Amino acid sequence: MTNPFKKLARQITASIAWQVSERLSRDEIDFYFKRNLPVQKIPSHRSLYIACRMAEMKFLYFNELNDEIHFQTKEGLRVITDQYFWIFIEVLCDRRYTFYRDFTQREYVIFDVGANRGYASMFFALDDKCRNVFSFEPCKKAYEFFGRHMSLNPALSSKIAKFNYGISDKTEHQVFRIHPTHDWINSGNSHFIDSYLDEKRKAELVSEEVELRQASLVVAELLKQSPHLQQLQRIMKIDIEGAEYKILAELKAANLLRTFALIFGECHMGIEGI
Repeated sequence: MTNPFKKLARQITASIAWQVSERLSRDEIDFYFKRNLPVQKIPSHRSLYIACRMAEMKFLYFNELNDEIHFQTKEGLRVITDQYFWIFIEVLCDRRYTFYRDFTQREYVIFDVGANRGYASMFFALDDKCRNVFSFEPCKKAYEFFGRHMSLNPALSSKIAKFNYGISDKTEHQVFRIHPTHDWINSGNSHFIDSYLDEKRKAELVSEEVELRQASLVVAELLKQSPHLQQLQRIMKIDIEGAEYKILAELKAANLLRTFALIFGECHMGIEGI
């Protein structure tokens, strides 16, 4: 059986002249825009190809051993994706997080809560006004993938501090339900799992014990360790599969929520909780 991901890599290799100005066929354009469906709709390999062309991604090579494609962004970031490429497209092709820079009038520090593979953290660090990124990812495999990205982009190591724990409303160890293959979707929120995953994916989840630390204590300690950051604009990106509500409530109770100039991310269980 033909490996569609390997076939895609060959297609990219054959398409040497990736010109954004190149006229796309109507079918390609329709396909590109139609893929902006709910998050449950995982895009096809064809949409990855088109998204990378439009984002001026440079294809580097296909790692057949790990079934991964290596790219270079137009800013020079070295990035990897496997067959789970939805976040890759959102952050580095569609540039979903570009908007926040309109709200940064001065230098800032950003807390990336739910860093996953590090795509967003690296994107944030590219901004000249960004002084530091504090990145939190409790899932071991996602954190290790993030580490590979940092090895490929050593120039960002002075800006990005990554931590293999999550932040929550209290310090504890908790059992998360994690998808064991490519996406490593994880959550300790049973309501999120019930609402967002179909029965097939629920049956595939495995348990992993993760470390969580109290949000207000983490924020206070990091800023205490780096006094020069105290005067910087403070920003938070949060995407943690339904656990965002209790973190925001805990920061509010500690009188720290108001110290963030901007908070953006996803409200998985609706805006009412906010």
